[in-house]
Amino acid sequence: MSSASDGSAGITAWIITFVGDRQDEIGGKGSKLYTVDGNPRETFSGVSSNDAPMQYLLSKAAQPGTERIRILAVVSDKVFHVLPDAHESAYQVFCRKIGLFAREQGTGDRFDPATGIIPLHYDFEPETGTPVPSIHERTAHINSVIYSRISGEDPGARKQVYIDFTTGFRDISFLFTSIIQFLGFYDIELSRIVYSNVQEARIYSLKYITGITDLIQALNSFRLTGNVRQLRELF
Repeated sequence: MSSASDGSAGITAWIITFVGDRQDEIGGKGSKLYTVDGNPRETFSGVSSNDAPMQYLLSKAAQPGTERIRILAVVSDKVFHVLPDAHESAYQVFCRKIGLFAREQGTGDRFDPATGIIPLHYDFEPETGTPVPSIHERTAHINSVIYSRISGEDPGARKQVYIDFTTGFRDISFLFTSIIQFLGFYDIELSRIVYSNVQEARIYSLKYITGITDLIQALNSFRLTGNVRQLRELF
């Protein structure tokens, strides 16, 4: 990996998303043009619900200074494996579309679809196929894998995280809230968190909701140690 042009540490951008079980081909029936927070000058097209937000996050992750882009794709058993009436899995379709998005945006020098997408198995053991029904076990496992991946790769790089909150099970909101707290604890920068509303054809930025997490951490630090630094920085 080459060093950043300004002499500072380069950036490794990590995009975290939950892959939905419906992955329609790009350009198919039902394609919509999504705006970002209602801005008509910033639009991305998509059919499946996370097509547009993933294109948006890929474009933002490819900022100046970013040397590598990686995607952590949380997948369920239904998404990861090929169903009896299908030729390929939803995860395989997702990977193919991500490769297309990257080529269209010209980010191939920083993102390789063959190695840059890492599946995180959410509700099953990949070696045995055994279901993991416990939400607590799922969350603890995913948090552990996310931290080990982000902290273990490119140790000299700055780490920035982008989250697509669009799809997943009902408990995915709990999982991603936990992930946000986890990243903050280890001083890993959360750059953007988004979800897309299919009915409105709009991508919503949700970074502001992390303020409550920051407040909780600051209050906890004050309660345990009496240190007011985090509260002072927050306010």
